[in-house]
Amino acid sequence: MDDVVPKGQPISSQGAKYYLSPQVYCCEFDDGAIILDMRAAAYLGIDAEHARILRACIENWPNFKRCDSDSNCANNPAFDVLVADLLSRGILTPAPTKTHLLDFECPTTGWTNPNWGAARHHVPISHLLLFSTSSLWVLLRRRGRGLASLLAWVGHHQAAIQRNENSSGREIDSELLQSFFRLRIWFYTAYRHCLLDSLVLSVYLTKRMVPCTLVIGVSTRPFAAHAWVQIGECVLNDTVEHVLTFTRTLAVGDPK
Repeated sequence: MDDVVPKGQPISSQGAKYYLSPQVYCCEFDDGAIILDMRAAAYLGIDAEHARILRACIENWPNFKRCDSDSNCANNPAFDVLVADLLSRGILTPAPTKTHLLDFECPTTGWTNPNWGAARHHVPISHLLLFSTSSLWVLLRRRGRGLASLLAWVGHHQAAIQRNENSSGREIDSELLQSFFRLRIWFYTAYRHCLLDSLVLSVYLTKRMVPCTLVIGVSTRPFAAHAWVQIGECVLNDTVEHVLTFTRTLAVGDPK
């Protein structure tokens, strides 16, 4: 994560309105805010004082209501320099953009396979092919077009699944998931690779027309970022206790 160090020529903030760019996501904490720039796949840290000013002057700042004490950002030299820096990075824009809503269910359970150690699981060839193509597709697309393109693909196809009355619904296919976790250990380790694991899992499920949500969250003191996949309230590739230690910043997929 990078701390924002204002640079460049300051601009006048008087009467101006600013918006977070379409591929920028933000969450706020007591000690500041963290911005996720999907185009650069990078995090930016904002201290509490600058976050207070940005909250007041950015029209689509998420989750926080403005109050009178936050409203004085006009003719503020520090704010002018900060805005100039964020505009130069493409994080802010003067053009109106929508607010990113985290409209998904808070996790309450984690997926477990009661038959994991009971018997040897036969992985169907179709599951092996699905996992292989999903993994390769994620690696190639992430390298070629970037993370934002991958998430856009998941979001677009999950929206199509929601419109398809013949989709499999939100019931968890235990056999499909069991195959995924058994195959995963032969291709990569999920330890310290939660984003790769969640991307592959979300693509794996999306290709089978299974509604799911890929979530990215952050925490502070110390800074950490994490990704996981849910079906409804059920976390598939982590524990509920762990994911609840993160503040959700981005959610792509099934909104219900």
